[in-house]
Amino acid sequence: MLHIGVSSVPSLYLLPELLAAYHEKTPEIRFRTSCSDSLDVINKVADSTCDIGLVGTKTAEANCEFCRSPRTSW
Repeated sequence: MLHIGVSSVPSLYLLPELLAAYHEKTPEIRFRTSCSDSLDVINKVADSTCDIGLVGTKTAEANCEFCRSPRTSW
């Protein structure tokens, strides 16, 4: 099971499309999502509570790697 943490804006605008595409390619993989603020999601990824996170901000968290979507401004 893949645990995905997501903050509010990405949960509305990115997650539905991403999950649909992922499920179409790998229907055998199940996932669980949890929604909270960006900092909480980043902390959950850093401490391995979540496998991956989608957030609308970037921090200096050393245990996370941040990738920028073409849709973001940072």
